[in-house]
Amino acid sequence: MIIRSTRIQECWCSNCAAGQMEKIYDIIFSEKIHESLLVGRKITCDACGFENVVEDFIDIIPLSFLVSSRKDASKHKSNEELSNWLNK
Repeated sequence: MIIRSTRIQECWCSNCAAGQMEKIYDIIFSEKIHESLLVGRKITCDACGFENVVEDFIDIIPLSFLVSSRKDASKHKSNEELSNWLNK
């Protein structure tokens, strides 16, 4: 059995689309808090100065996904097909 966990965190300024994760990580690490505690806080974008308010923290956990080779992305397998193939 293989358990793989991949976590991607992303956040952009709603005014200029500049990435905000560096600033968010600075806050999280300096204050030693979970990112969900940022809801309601204002984060000022360093790129354009726009003041963004964190509205929500969404944790997405996909129950299925597609796996493909770079050589032929059109021949993808679902996680169930991949599991069956690995177990042969």
